[in-house]
Amino acid sequence: MSNRSLPPAPRWPSAVPSRLPTDNATSLARMIGLHFLQVFAFNSVLAALQVIAIPGPWSIKFVYSQAIGLSIWAIIDFGRLALCADSDRGWPTPLRAALLLVVGILGGYTIGTLIGDAYAGVSTWELWAHSPRRLAATLAGTLFVASIAPTFSTAAAATSISAPNSPRANATPRWPS
Repeated sequence: MSNRSLPPAPRWPSAVPSRLPTDNATSLARMIGLHFLQVFAFNSVLAALQVIAIPGPWSIKFVYSQAIGLSIWAIIDFGRLALCADSDRGWPTPLRAALLLVVGILGGYTIGTLIGDAYAGVSTWELWAHSPRRLAATLAGTLFVASIAPTFSTAAAATSISAPNSPRANATPRWPS
């Protein structure tokens, strides 16, 4: 078998960079803008699936999806930037990251639900009194979606892009002999 080299892997924008942009504020703003657009698109798909699965006004489902999803994203993304401002890794230590995810999911769900409730003119919190199972199912679904969404973006980041100055960025993959 010959020792052929593969063509270089394409460099695609990544949801989770392996390093924080340190060159200027424009790079950081682009990264945050990209994350915002990805979360907005993901939330829009979730809202569409809810409209298909459960009949009801699409605008209310859209507002809840965006409010909850963007609140979770904002707490986690800005929290990780604050917790690792002196690091080029992009994420705090594993313990701090786990705590940030828990706080982000619970806090984002609470903030987003309050925004959605204000828009819809209802109180989701009254579900505890009337139907604890329904609220528990909603919380479980939110937790599930919030826990798998970063997995996809992290996996894409790990396979699609390296830091521009890292040794791996210019490495040429080789076929095994």
